Amino acid sequence: MKKLTLLILLAFSFTLFACDSDDEPADDQSDEQTAEADDSLVDDIGDGLEPGDSELNVDGVVEIIGEADDDRGPADVGPASGGTNHDGPYRLRLRANTERDGEETTAYAMVVLPEGTSPGTYELTDNNSAGDDDAYAMFRATAQRWAIARDVEGEVTVGEIGDETSIAFEFDAEDGDGESVSVHGRVYRLGFDYSTAIEATRVVDGEESDIDSGSSMYRDNRDKYILRMGPVTSQIFINIPADIDAGSYTLSDDAEDDDVLEVSADGIGDVDGQIEIERDGNFAHGEFEFDADGDEEQHVSGRFEYMDVVTGGDREQ
Repeated sequence: MKKLTLLILLAFSFTLFACDSDDEPADDQSDEQTAEADDSLVDDIGDGLEPGDSELNVDGVVEIIGEADDDRGPADVGPASGGTNHDGPYRLRLRANTERDGEETTAYAMVVLPEGTSPGTYELTDNNSAGDDDAYAMFRATAQRWAIARDVEGEVTVGEIGDETSIAFEFDAEDGDGESVSVHGRVYRLGFDYSTAIEATRVVDGEESDIDSGSSMYRDNRDKYILRMGPVTSQIFINIPADIDAGSYTLSDDAEDDDVLEVSADGIGDVDGQIEIERDGNFAHGEFEFDADGDEEQHVSGRFEYMDVVTGGDREQ
C-alpha cells in the first residue's frame, strides 16, 4: 500500500482529536446548534495551522499528487443540500489532485454533519447507513469518475461552526471492489460559504401557498440581482441593484426612481409594496411585502438572506 501525503501547509503537524472524556456523545448530535465555539477543540484542531488553512492526507489506492486545480480552492464549508446556513446540515469538502490506476483527476474528501451539530466528537458512517442524526463521509473524484464511500468508519471533531469553522476528521472507506483509503483532514477557522436563502408566500383568493420551491437569486449582466420566486409557470421577479445600500425601498411594476425597485411577472400589474434592506459586511438581507393586480389579485411577502454583493450571487457550492 502506498503512503500518500498532501500538505497544504509548508510544515506538517497533525494532532487530530485531542479531546477529553467530557465530549458529548454521538447521540446528542441533533441538539440545537450553539454559537459558542469550544476553544480547547479549536486550538487542538488548529495546532500548526493559520486561520483559513486546511490539510489533507490519504493512504491507500489513491495518490495525492498536488493541490487541487479548482476555483473554489482546497476546502469549502457551507450548508449541505437541503440545509440552512444557521442550522445545517453542513458539508465540508477538502480537495486535491489525485492519481488512481494511472488516471489523474481532482478528488475530494467530504464530511456531512447533521442538522444542529454543535462542538464535540462524533462517529462517522457511510451515506447509505446514515440516519438524520448521523455524520457521514466519503472520498470521491469529481464528475463521478469513482467513489470510495462504503463501510465508512471514523470520527469527526467539531470545534466551531459559524463565520469561522474548525473541523478535523479521520475515516477508512472502501469501494465496491474492496479497495480502500484512510483519510485524515482538518480545517482551521475556515470562512463559511453562506448560501442565499429565500422564504416567500403568496396569497391568491384567500389561499396561501409557499413559493420557496424553485426560488433563487442570480446576478445578470446589468449589475443587478434577480430575485426569482415560485414555480416556472408563475414566477415573480424582483430586481435589486448589486450595490444597494441599507434602507427602505418602494416596490412597483414601474421603477423609474432610484428608491423604487421593479417587480415583474406575466399577468401582473399595479404592484404596491415595500422592501427593507440590511447590509451585513459583504452581504445584504431583505424583507419584502407587496400587493399586485392583474390576472388575479395577490399578496406576496417574504425575506432573503446572504445576497453576496462581492462575488455576484451565490458562491458556487
